[in-house]
Amino acid sequence: MTRRAFTAFIVAALAAGGAGATQPGASCDGRPDFGPGEKLGYWVWRVGDRWSVRWTTLGGTRFFAGSVEAEGGDLKDLDRVDVERESRVLRSGRPGRTWVGPRGRMHVRPGRAPVVATREEDKIAKDGDQRIVWSSRTDADIDGFDFDVGRHVTRLRFTLRLEGRTLGADVALGEAGAAPLANPFEVVLE
Repeated sequence: MTRRAFTAFIVAALAAGGAGATQPGASCDGRPDFGPGEKLGYWVWRVGDRWSVRWTTLGGTRFFAGSVEAEGGDLKDLDRVDVERESRVLRSGRPGRTWVGPRGRMHVRPGRAPVVATREEDKIAKDGDQRIVWSSRTDADIDGFDFDVGRHVTRLRFTLRLEGRTLGADVALGEAGAAPLANPFEVVLE
């Protein structure tokens, strides 16, 4: 392999996300300032050992999915934020009725409870001790989760999908809101 071919190979490997996909933990420090419906994308930050992942849209319903994986230790204390459940009434209920007939007899017609179809719209769950996965349809509100990292965790790998794509530009890290160079990306914990 010539020197020029070797250099081209290294540049291509770096551009594919080898070195650019790693972020220092400090790049995620501090809560960013954002609100519902202000931007389309993800926010990732930490305060101490507590990590937060949030997503929102500019008003239209969008599909968010992804995972966070820990290396060297466990993820703990998963708390969901604003996870909705969608309920739909298929058949309305009817209250019971009691009346006295013309011959003085008591008549009772029992009521009927409504038939409701419920399906969980957003799913955020731990997949073992070292992985969190989610899939969510979100409109103009903020959805997401918080979690703690165990003391032996050395890296976190984030894969953040928005409408099926993974772009670094869809992600803001820490208080500064800087975008990672690639998505998926890893955060090296100090």
